[in-house]
Amino acid sequence: NGKLTVSELYARFATLRGNVKRSTRGSRQYTAKLIAEDLLGAKLISGVKLSDAQEWAVRMKARGYSYGLVSNIKRSLKAAFHMAVSDGWLQKNPFDFALSTVIKNENKTRIALTEEQEQILLYTIKQNKRYGQYYDDILILLKTGLRIGEFCGLTINDIDFENGLINIDHQLCWATGSGFYIDTYYGDDGRHLSEKKYQPTKTYDTQEDFRCGAWKLFDENLLYTPWNKLFLRSRIEDLNLRFRPTFWDDFPFVLDYITDVERVSNTEQCYYHFIRQRSESETARWRPDMYKKREEEHGWMLDLYQHWGLQGDAASMEMVQRRYAERLIGCIENVCNPRCTLSRNEKLEEISRMISTERARVAASVAHPHSRMMRMMLEPIRSCNALLAYEEGRFISFVKRHNTKMFATLKARR
Repeated sequence: NGKLTVSELYARFATLRGNVKRSTRGSRQYTAKLIAEDLLGAKLISGVKLSDAQEWAVRMKARGYSYGLVSNIKRSLKAAFHMAVSDGWLQKNPFDFALSTVIKNENKTRIALTEEQEQILLYTIKQNKRYGQYYDDILILLKTGLRIGEFCGLTINDIDFENGLINIDHQLCWATGSGFYIDTYYGDDGRHLSEKKYQPTKTYDTQEDFRCGAWKLFDENLLYTPWNKLFLRSRIEDLNLRFRPTFWDDFPFVLDYITDVERVSNTEQCYYHFIRQRSESETARWRPDMYKKREEEHGWMLDLYQHWGLQGDAASMEMVQRRYAERLIGCIENVCNPRCTLSRNEKLEEISRMISTERARVAASVAHPHSRMMRMMLEPIRSCNALLAYEEGRFISFVKRHNTKMFATLKARR
């Protein structure tokens, strides 16, 4: 319905996604207010052009709103217009542009304190008459990485003194007009697929033991991201490890850490919860350079196992090649995404190029998918059938865009 105004579109978008946290409802009300106060709010969505969206960003910045706030509202408007495009009301999303090309990003890169700086900070606070009373609070925040709301919401029952663990499943929040309240991170309302990723509790006492068993941890998605891990800070400093200046920068950080690590322990207990809330999240949205990135990542994995001397280990290589095959299917889906600007013939040519490489052939022959569904999805790659791969990619893209829970279920059972 192109006759909706931008404010009406956003209101519809928020209504259809109404099962959200109290804090999110408050943020949406504020966002709706700012949209309505701007001349963009009364404009029909059918008449909003790319330049209109960019001019809106410039106006917001001129009014004194921070880059971060403008970026958050732009992301919400982009999601609302994405809904309009999916419903066939519009052909293009006017908010599909990089904000940094329109207004200057004045946010400064946050740099972690060194151990020396941390000690100076704590000493200064301890000696200060005004802030010394908060020394214990700041010490806990520094050493645990807790958010302030999580820290303020702690109770004695959240702390396991025997094992030195803190359970974080809620935080203390504030709402204007009603005061403090406790909010949780997740619930049992059936909106999300819950999946437990773990390997049995084990300590790899030697470097060789870890390298030979690492494929099991990779297989459960336990070695890709820095989440749910405790790294030895002294090792990070000794190796001067930092996140590389690239998108999806967490994987290479972990690879750099584990390449020559000598001792690793894992627990089957779940102490970290991750929820994928947005369909347009970093790893889910369309990217024109996804295939190039996946090729780079596969090269990292091959280099890692060559460095470990395990390029001949059957179990390890099966995991590496199956991982590549699964991500190759993801690249095919990415090409078939409606937001991809290639024509149908160009998409077929790109898919044909991807599935005809030596890497693709090796992966298809070595990989042994765990499910019948994944075995079927590998068939177009094994037979080098670009048309069949294209139709498969379109189907996956449709499910991914219209039923994220089903997509997550199928992905979890692959």
